[in-house]
Formats: sequence, structure tokens, C-alpha cells
Amino acid sequence: MNDLLISSLQNPRIKAAIKLRDRRGRTASGLLLIEGFSELDLAWRCGVVPQELFFCAELARTGELVLRDELRAAGTRIFTVTAAVMGSSPTASTPTPGWRRQRCRGTHWRISNFPPTRC
Repeated sequence: MNDLLISSLQNPRIKAAIKLRDRRGRTASGLLLIEGFSELDLAWRCGVVPQELFFCAELARTGELVLRDELRAAGTRIFTVTAAVMGSSPTASTPTPGWRRQRCRGTHWRISNFPPTRC
């Protein structure tokens, strides 16, 4: 399956992901944002399957490529973004190689909700 390429911050999917930074956006959409490889890896190991992943292959490391492929196999829709979009995103305070945004269903996830045997 080919990933869709996003090369502009004006893309509606990027704009929708940016809105998830605010409580109002999360409440309205019923989605939450997971930012960064470590956080996504933890959520994945705890049973969270993202609906969408925004991924920059140019900045990715091997472990990140493996997780991307696992998420794709689990049904996550992958969007490849350019390094310019990844680096200039309004949600990025510091660049994170490879990963920026993952949209997941559910606004009430708390760390206490994760099953301890899988995390």
C-alpha cells in the first residue's frame, strides 16, 4: 500500500491534527494526539491502534520504520509528510525525528487505563 504524501501545512489533515492540541478540538472530534516515537511506541504496546500516522521517512530511524510497518499492518492509515512540514509544524516545539502526530480515537485515555501486563 502506498502512503499519501503531504507537503503543505495547509493540508486539511494537518490542520485537523493541529486542532487536537487544544481541549476544544479533542472534545469536538473525539480524537486525541500522540506526539513522538516513544509515546506512540508505549501506546502501541498497551493496545492503542492509531487511526492515522503522520510520518517523515527522511528523518526516521530503523526502529521507527519497523513500528510504522506494524501500525500499517494493524490498519493505521499512514501519511508521509515532508521534512519541511515536519520541521515547521506549529505543533513542533522541538523536532522529533520521523514522528509528529498520530490521531487516535478516545479523549479519556489516562495512563491508569493502560493494562499493566502489556506496558
